[in-house]
Amino acid sequence: MQTKLLRELLRQEIDDRCEAGLLIRPEVLVLINDCREELKQLSANELELLFLSALSAGYEATYWAERAYQGGVPVDEILLKKLKSDNFRTRATTVAILARFGERFVRPIIGMLTDNYPLVRVAAIKALEQLRPDGAWRKHLVYECYVPAGRFIMGDDQGLKDEKPAHEIYLEAFYIGRYPVTNTEYKRYKDDIGRDFHAPEGRGNKGDHPVENVSWYDARGYAEWAGMWLPTEAEWEKGASWDARTGEKRKYPWGNEFDKTRCNTEESGINDTTPVGQYSPEGDSPCGCADMAGNVWEWTNSLYKDYPYRADDGREDTISSGDRVLRGGAYVNRRFARTTCRNRDNPNNRGRHFGFRVCMTAPASARELFQCI
Repeated sequence: MQTKLLRELLRQEIDDRCEAGLLIRPEVLVLINDCREELKQLSANELELLFLSALSAGYEATYWAERAYQGGVPVDEILLKKLKSDNFRTRATTVAILARFGERFVRPIIGMLTDNYPLVRVAAIKALEQLRPDGAWRKHLVYECYVPAGRFIMGDDQGLKDEKPAHEIYLEAFYIGRYPVTNTEYKRYKDDIGRDFHAPEGRGNKGDHPVENVSWYDARGYAEWAGMWLPTEAEWEKGASWDARTGEKRKYPWGNEFDKTRCNTEESGINDTTPVGQYSPEGDSPCGCADMAGNVWEWTNSLYKDYPYRADDGREDTISSGDRVLRGGAYVNRRFARTTCRNRDNPNNRGRHFGFRVCMTAPASARELFQCI
């Protein structure tokens, strides 16, 4: 009886869609999905409707994609069209499903590495890590930089007290934002969650400048929305300073001598933020990150604690109270632009020069790849 009622409900939904171009309502989709194993005999039209509805709702889309494919629905064609959807969540889900259908979709997935929304790029990176673990596709990255696994030297025995002692630690491979998050990117996030956002006074419509006046909680909120997180203090420093090819550490992202033409510090005389990447590639770090010296201070995930750094000593706990570490200096002082220099502040504070960038782990597991679908 229940199966019969579900089929009648599905039939009504199909009729509604034919008349008004509607998808199955999310609440009805949940009911159908709960009894999906009882729905053995579904027509191609019914399967296509269920697949499109699940894709739009971001609910069990992989399951219905596979059933639709088995039922003769041109799932490949539908997915390729959905890569151009106006909804970024639909694009992200589509990328992940395409990865399930094999290497023949590597090229369109690579194309999504330049998407304006980080959640889509995260899906593309995870998919490509699974499909092409050799990493040759990373040359197409625009907004993220790859930092390989390995040991590096954190801290500086010649630096300030809280930078000592220099010590060796190991980090798994990760991706880190090539640039600090910009006003335009932050506004996309605020628009999506229904909150107002206006660039700081005097910045006008300079959307390509790094966002400022954000607290640690603001930055973490963006990172979670993006499907990423704030880099740990160790990840930030490795991305800023470590040359994996030579096994050498740099005092500044570009080398060991300060050069005012390679960063936005007080020596530039600008006394304001500059567009991200303005000093690239000359001022970039070994892995390709821009603006890791000057422009804005960048929040990290880490609580401020003494060295040596240990990720398992509680400093990476996101719910513990205490000052959080900022890195990179800002446009107001050259002294803090060194790659090992540490700053600290209350995570509730929205300092005038406080911004951030985001990162993610690599490679992703298959579970991580499909957990949001």
